[in-house]
Amino acid sequence: MQLLFEMPGIVFFFFVILIAVTGFVFWVKMIIEIAQSEFKSRDAKIVWLLITLLLGFVGALIYYFVGRESRIQDSYI
Repeated sequence: MQLLFEMPGIVFFFFVILIAVTGFVFWVKMIIEIAQSEFKSRDAKIVWLLITLLLGFVGALIYYFVGRESRIQDSYI
């Protein structure tokens, strides 16, 4: 009976860990994307790297929704 009451806590713990790991992977992916992308100016790349590094996951979200538009798009024909 004791184990039954502890299960929701364990499930919540693993859910929080899953969310944290997913956020960390997303943050690292955005840093790699910024480092490998070409921007219209070099300053833009440095600014986006600083925003993403200093603000963490929130900075990665801001870059994902706003900053990706400032990259130079490769046109494949």
